[in-house]
Amino acid sequence: MKNKIAYLNDSFSNSINGTGIDKFEGYKKYLSTESIQNNKIEKIEEEVTIDDRPSRANVQPKYGDVLFARMQNTEKVMVVDENIENEYIFSSGFMSIKPKENILDSNYLSFFFKSKYFNTQKDRLCNGGTQKALNNKSAEKIKFPLPQIDQQKQIAKTLDKAQELIDLRKESIAKLDELAKSIFIDMFGDPVSNPNNWKESELSKVVDKNTIVTYGIVQAGEEFQGGVPYIRTGDIVHGKIKLDGLRYTDPLIAEKYERSKVLEGEIVMSIRATVGTIAFVPKELDGANLTQGTARISPGKKVNSKYLFHFIKSEGTQFWISRQVKGATFKEITLKRLREMPILLPPIELQNKFASIIEKIEEQKSLYEMELAKLEENFQALLQQSFQE
Repeated sequence: MKNKIAYLNDSFSNSINGTGIDKFEGYKKYLSTESIQNNKIEKIEEEVTIDDRPSRANVQPKYGDVLFARMQNTEKVMVVDENIENEYIFSSGFMSIKPKENILDSNYLSFFFKSKYFNTQKDRLCNGGTQKALNNKSAEKIKFPLPQIDQQKQIAKTLDKAQELIDLRKESIAKLDELAKSIFIDMFGDPVSNPNNWKESELSKVVDKNTIVTYGIVQAGEEFQGGVPYIRTGDIVHGKIKLDGLRYTDPLIAEKYERSKVLEGEIVMSIRATVGTIAFVPKELDGANLTQGTARISPGKKVNSKYLFHFIKSEGTQFWISRQVKGATFKEITLKRLREMPILLPPIELQNKFASIIEKIEEQKSLYEMELAKLEENFQALLQQSFQE
C-alpha cells in the first residue's frame, strides 16, 4: 500500500511558522546558520535582548518545531526541545515547520529534511542572487511520504539508532585526534612558551632548500577537462584534501607556476579565508598546483614532516597565525609573515619518534574512518528507503 503524499504547509500535517520574536526578559542566545555544524550547536553568535538584537535574529523556536537552513546546498536541521525553546532564537536563514500532533512526528520530519529526496527538491526550488535560498511559497511545492504516525515513529527510531552508531564512531575519531594533540604537548611542550628551550628557526629556513614557501596560480582560467588539478582553500577539510570537487587548469598555465607544484607528502596550508587549515598532499595529487589562497610547505632535512604538520596544527601555532591575519571580511596571512613563522626544532630523533607514534594512531584512525564511511553509506540507504514515494 502506497503512503499518503503530503506537502510542506499543507495545513493537514504541518504549517510553516512565521517570523517574529515573542517578548522575553533578559538575554537569549542567538544562532545563525553558521552556528550549526553537523546538525548540532557548535557556537553562539552572541547573547541578545529583545530590543538589542540583529534584524536577522527573528525566528522563535517552539517545542516540537523542526528547523532547516533555507540556503541551497546546505543541510542543517534541528528539532526544538525545551532547552532550545527557552534559551535560543534563530536567524531568518532557517525555516521553521510545526508538525500537527498525532499526524506528523517531529523526528520523522527531521530525518526527511536530511534525506536526498528533500534536499534535491529544496535545491531545485531555491532562488535569489548571490546566495540562493528557499522562500515560503516555493517550500509549499515540497512533498514527502506520510505513513501512519506509528510507522513514522518506528522509521525515526531505526534512523536514530543508525545515527547513534555514526556519532559514536565520529567520537572515537575525535578522541584519536585529541590523543595526538596530547602526545605532541607531552613530548615537545607548548610551541609558544617553549618550556624545553628547543632551538628555533623561521619556517622559510626549515623547508626543502630547493623550494620556497609560496602560493600558486593567480588566474587559473576556465575549467580545463583532463588538465592539472589545483587546490583551493575550500578543498582542505578536516585535515585532508577533498578529491571530489577539485578544479582543473590548462597545463600551459600550470607550467608557469612550477614553484607551486606540489608533491606527495608535502603540506598545503590555507592562507586566505580559512587561514591556517592544513593537509598533506595525497598520492593522487602528486604534481597538482595551488591557488593564491593556498601555500606550499615542503619540509626539509631539519624537520620530520609529521612533526611539522602537528606543530602547525597545534593551538599555540594556530594562535600565532590568527594574530598575523589581516582583514575583517577578506582574511589572509601574507607570505612574508608565513615564512617568518617560528618553528621549534627538537632533536630530529625525537621528532622521528613522535612520527612513529602518530603513524600508529593514523592507522587506527584510518580503520575508524572506513567504518564511518560504511555506516554513513548504510544510513543514506536507510534514508532513501524511508523517504520515497
